Amino acid sequence: DRKLITSPLAVLGTHDQWNDVGVNVYAEGHRFNATAYLTNGFTRAGFTDADFVDDPNYEVEVAVKRAGGGRLGFLPFAGVELGLSGAMLGGVVSSQSMTMLGADLQFSHGPWDLKGEYISHKIEYAADLTPTNTGFYAQGMHTFGNWYAVARYDEFNPDEIGVDTQERLSVGAGVAIFASAELRVEYQAGLSDNLAD
Repeated sequence: DRKLITSPLAVLGTHDQWNDVGVNVYAEGHRFNATAYLTNGFTRAGFTDADFVDDPNYEVEVAVKRAGGGRLGFLPFAGVELGLSGAMLGGVVSSQSMTMLGADLQFSHGPWDLKGEYISHKIEYAADLTPTNTGFYAQGMHTFGNWYAVARYDEFNPDEIGVDTQERLSVGAGVAIFASAELRVEYQAGLSDNLAD
């Protein structure tokens, strides 16, 4: 699905392109599609300044035991799809867990393809340490025969210690070399101070 070379900041900051071993089932109808999965999840580490530790750089971690989730897609009109997604990641320690929620919208008409997604990622490290990181992106693409131009605005808003809000604009183009290969280029402009370099 990704026509730019890089992933959106919201994806990298919340679940870092989570791709794991597990089982997945998929169903599709005229006006809907659905997928559900079970995997062993992913671990998350971060820093805390919570009251229960003296060291401001104390690292905490959620070790995940198992994860499950899915996505429901609705197609109310031709070329329009609305998706709702979620995942629950249970920690090895019962008091720890992670929850991911997402909503996406896709629109296709002629040579135009537009899409956007919002992602929320809540981490329960401890009773008084439950940051929620959020982010979103919006992307537009126009096809010209066998090549395309694409642009994306993305933003990541972390709630975790030591990470600042990131904001970026990416533009790119691609051309089909043959059926299963594309040549792609991308230029990124950092819009926040921590990405300006």
